[in-house]
Amino acid sequence: MKLVSDARNWWRWNSTHVAAIIAVAPVAWAQMPPELKAQVPEWAMPYIAGFMFLAFLVARLRDQSA
Repeated sequence: MKLVSDARNWWRWNSTHVAAIIAVAPVAWAQMPPELKAQVPEWAMPYIAGFMFLAFLVARLRDQSA
């Protein structure tokens, strides 16, 4: 497996930040009080997940060298 040339800077990449948010989101959701969860309509959940996936793709495809 060959790593990208700036692999030691992985913690600076936007895609790493977005992936971390995606990884933590289910844990945060599980810890929320039911009253707060009730404020998010059930039909919105697939759209939220899709938005998070698109955010990851945009962050990954964007030039992160700066």
